[in-house]
Amino acid sequence: RIDQFFPSHSCRSAPIGSICAARRAGQKLTDWKATTVILPALAVTPATFAAAFSGTLGLSESTATGYVVDLAKALEKHGAAKLVIISPHVDPSHLRAMHAAVDGAKERKIKVLFPDITKRPWVERLPDEFRNGGAHAGNFETSMVMAARSKSVRESARIGLAKVEVDLAAKIKAGART
Repeated sequence: RIDQFFPSHSCRSAPIGSICAARRAGQKLTDWKATTVILPALAVTPATFAAAFSGTLGLSESTATGYVVDLAKALEKHGAAKLVIISPHVDPSHLRAMHAAVDGAKERKIKVLFPDITKRPWVERLPDEFRNGGAHAGNFETSMVMAARSKSVRESARIGLAKVEVDLAAKIKAGART
């Protein structure tokens, strides 16, 4: 059995966390005698919420969905049994695209899985900061980078940062764009 892991995110810190999570999951599956392959991260995904930020690149939902479905088809031809999309990106358009990709591949032999961290049971495993909507550039993302690349975090700067409370999830639900 070949399980593919596909890290997906459109900002710099999240691919680091996604790749680290994919490697850890892949190692556990390898320990269980499965063959795993970590694919390169999809560095640009739908990002409509952040579109107004200077330098934000984003794909349309249909392009991202089509890319993942086409990737699943190609992997299936090589005998892959599963494609697991690992992503901490919570932009609503990204989440819709990944769920649409799962739906778009339902008729295929390959099973496409997307553990959506905004839903149960995954969200229950995350810190309160994430569940309360304040995880962007906070402890959640910083801890992913620290786990994967501790030297990328300037500890002296990190410990001096003031806590900024922003309920990003509420702002997104309220229709905020940036």
